[in-house]
Amino acid sequence: MQQLADLAADAEARPRRPVPRLGDYAVGDQVEVTGNDLVALARAGELDPDRQDRAVELLRDLRLALP
Repeated sequence: MQQLADLAADAEARPRRPVPRLGDYAVGDQVEVTGNDLVALARAGELDPDRQDRAVELLRDLRLALP
């Protein structure tokens, strides 16, 4: 989650903030929030292709890590 949040912060040129560890059952919500930030940036044309590729890679790795 932290890396997704950092990608969005960097794309918006704002400070990075720590993503709290809320527990296993909150992971889906955290992915939704950080993912929505990145999707909004991509739709607005504010997320460069390298960051888009990195976000896809991170989400794929997260999915593969799930049981």
